Amino acid sequence: LQNNEQVGELDLADVTVESVAIPYETSKFDLTLSASETSGGLSFDIEYCTELFRKDTIKRLSGHFKHIIEAVLKDDKRPIGALNYLSESEHKELLETFNNTAVSYPHDKTVVDLFLEQVSKTPEHIAVVCEDERLTYRELDEKSNQLAHYLLSKSIQKEELVAICMERSIAMVIGILGIMKSGGAYVPIDPSYPRDRIAYMLADTGSRVVLSTSGLQDVVGGYAHVSPIYLDEQWEALERYPSSLPDVDLSPHNLAYVIYTSGSTGKPKGVMIEHRGLVNFLLSMKDSLGFEDSIQFLSVTTLTFDISILEFFSPLLLGGKLILASEKDSKDPEQLTSIIKKTNPNCIQATPSRWQMLIDCGWDKKGDIVLLCGGEVIPQEVKEQLTKLSDKVWNLYGPTETTIWSCIATLESGQRITIGGPIANTQIYILDEDLHLQPKGIVGELCIGG
Repeated sequence: LQNNEQVGELDLADVTVESVAIPYETSKFDLTLSASETSGGLSFDIEYCTELFRKDTIKRLSGHFKHIIEAVLKDDKRPIGALNYLSESEHKELLETFNNTAVSYPHDKTVVDLFLEQVSKTPEHIAVVCEDERLTYRELDEKSNQLAHYLLSKSIQKEELVAICMERSIAMVIGILGIMKSGGAYVPIDPSYPRDRIAYMLADTGSRVVLSTSGLQDVVGGYAHVSPIYLDEQWEALERYPSSLPDVDLSPHNLAYVIYTSGSTGKPKGVMIEHRGLVNFLLSMKDSLGFEDSIQFLSVTTLTFDISILEFFSPLLLGGKLILASEKDSKDPEQLTSIIKKTNPNCIQATPSRWQMLIDCGWDKKGDIVLLCGGEVIPQEVKEQLTKLSDKVWNLYGPTETTIWSCIATLESGQRITIGGPIANTQIYILDEDLHLQPKGIVGELCIGG
């Protein structure tokens, strides 16, 4: 605050003295706001480092400062934290323009409906591959139908939670589809979970049935009121059931799955996701990421991480191919690198740490491949390495509660990392601790963690 009295011109005999403003090109500090008292009130100037701030950023900041002053003058009793500093146009941009994501999608369809539509189009195309085993769309459809009939014979009810505890395999995919076709919702359980956590999840969901394999009897056996179904021992029995779709009135509002997260209370909590939200998500990803029927998606994510659902269903709803890396291979960078070279997928999704693991192992596949990154903050170095391998690198962000991913952004070499904007039919707001809207750093982009 410059509030010293202005000294007028000095007359020193035959010498006249006056103040002269000396221009300079270097800012003293990163950001300085100066206020000077004048006869008309206060005059403000902002000095800033141009290597840190853009002119439009400072212009926006000064506009916010002006709005705060105007708000104080209107009501000087309100706390600073309760004052609104956004302009009317910024409010409109944040509430309407940025979140104008409304897109039409089949509200009356479930994931099962979309899969069946694809089966009718490409019944003999390869749907899923795992090591030396493969199934066509027709075979996957029929086997999952038989499992659904089998589950219904066990009196599985609509939206009943059915646990599935299996290692990555084609049987696992059959299990997921079979549960959905029976009207149930699947609950994935990692075989490596501590027994106490498995017991908690089974009790919390009230699951009467858990799909598994005989090699995991020690993991899923011995729980009261829970009947394990070991699919590898039941295939002959399952094949005696009809291969046609069971008559189940499945609705978009019915549950598709329940994923357990770590929980803010220290106890795992189950997040319930309906078919309608999953359909919107999958179709939005298809359009945003440019997925086509030629997609060959390599799946490396554990069943209990909800991003695996994008890997499973994106190809299966398009007539593409789901390539499953086994449990062992998905954790071994050398084996995973070998699988990538052997199967030649055109889409892979992984966390930044897994991408770093592959890069450190010497993976250098270049070409027409979509690389999806999410689940963790992506380091700048990893981003730069990935963008050298592909010009189709995407950053994905979203909590489990909002159906997997909520934001997407393209990543480019030399550009800063953002999480982009909301997917179709999704609205996102950044609030401060007083639940006030916060402006974005760049119009149309969101930054998390700097």
